[in-house]
Amino acid sequence: MMYILANYLTEYRSLLAKFLLIFFPLTLIVVSVSTIYVAVLDYRAATEAVAYKQQESAKTISRALALPLWNFDIETAENIVAGLVVDQDVISAELIDDKGETVTRKTAKNYEEISDEKLFVSQIVTINDGGAEYEIAALKVEYTNERLQKALNTRLITTVTIVVLLLITNILAALLALRVSVTIPLSKITEAVNQSNDKILAEAEWQSKDEIGDLIETYNAMVLEVNENRKTLLDSITFASLIQNSYLPTGETSNLDSHVIWKPRDVVSGDIFFWDEEEDISTFVVLDCTGHGVPGSILAGIARSAFVNSDLLRSKPGKILTEVNEFFTDMFEPSRADKFGTEVGFDCSICRIRKGSAKIEYAGARNSIFILKEDKIAELKVDRRSIGQTKNGEFEFNSFETELDHGYIVMLTDGVIDAVRIRDKPTTFGKKRFSDAIKVAVRGNKTSPSKINESVMSEVESWVDGEKLRDDLTLLTIEK
Repeated sequence: MMYILANYLTEYRSLLAKFLLIFFPLTLIVVSVSTIYVAVLDYRAATEAVAYKQQESAKTISRALALPLWNFDIETAENIVAGLVVDQDVISAELIDDKGETVTRKTAKNYEEISDEKLFVSQIVTINDGGAEYEIAALKVEYTNERLQKALNTRLITTVTIVVLLLITNILAALLALRVSVTIPLSKITEAVNQSNDKILAEAEWQSKDEIGDLIETYNAMVLEVNENRKTLLDSITFASLIQNSYLPTGETSNLDSHVIWKPRDVVSGDIFFWDEEEDISTFVVLDCTGHGVPGSILAGIARSAFVNSDLLRSKPGKILTEVNEFFTDMFEPSRADKFGTEVGFDCSICRIRKGSAKIEYAGARNSIFILKEDKIAELKVDRRSIGQTKNGEFEFNSFETELDHGYIVMLTDGVIDAVRIRDKPTTFGKKRFSDAIKVAVRGNKTSPSKINESVMSEVESWVDGEKLRDDLTLLTIEK
């Protein structure tokens, strides 16, 4: 039973609630059983004492009756029996001679009204004559236990009252001790955790020479170590962020009006974007590498280097992806042997635009490209295969073409589409809401790349409702 109760109490977060649910019922049971046991013993002892007293009283009366009966002084005997009924506990007294006939019987006035349990005491009246004992009569006395019961009830109520007061005092003292020695110190840890932030953990302020004090001291030592390690780690990541930002484009392209929103989930990102251009050709690249944070940023740097070694301006987009894919599969061949559980690579989209021409060349590795013309938006077809994916063997990425006289090209990573709302159940932003957000921006005359991006991000942020992004996010819009 205690094991079941202990398991049930794990649902309660309050130590005071657990304490009360265990301590109070168990203490109440123990006290109640003890009180009942003591009361029963007290009742038995009192009853036995009264019975003994009544028996001794009957013996005394029987000795007083012996001489009058021996001398046939019936009147005196009757007076003695009548005197018994004067006692408030005696309700009847009967004297029976040696032949079994009633000599006299006296009863209290309220005899018929008494309904409580009655006690009987019998005593033989004897007389000594010349050394011989003769039984000359029998005395039967009937008692009521009303006064005894009232006295016992009063004692029981007094006992229970004292025990209950002691129980309440005990519980209050135990609660105070629990609060001072356990809950207040533990609340100091909770308070310290609540005061902590992304940069530093707060120490708990409490000093005591007990187990809780040892716990808080251990917690504070852990906090110091974590803060030192966190500072070292944050310094490293901050420096990594400076490095990553150094090779990201810092301004707009000279050929086309464009705007990009780049949001790492952490300080550094597995998403990366860049472009290359000559007088009449601009090539845009958006990548979403495996993972995020430091691993993702390292992979993003390697991916950028792989593209830099390719001829972005002159080679077909599909050919570029194929070359980069071969580079990655060769480079990370050893990692597949270690069975990391995931393949190293990235999703990517490339879009090449020639100034003065409606033709657009593009290619994609599981990364979406959208075309917006007037108020109509369409997703362009890309290859449904990631860079670095080895399943199903080698793969040649395709180059595609489409035409757009005037409109917008939107390139993005899945951090936009997969933004999650937690409210009722986890639900992603999705491509449908993304398309609708772009249409809303255009219909509201927000027709520059920056205004379109800001409008879309406003919808995304409203969707996640203050929750932190679950993935890196890149949104690049180009006006054609």
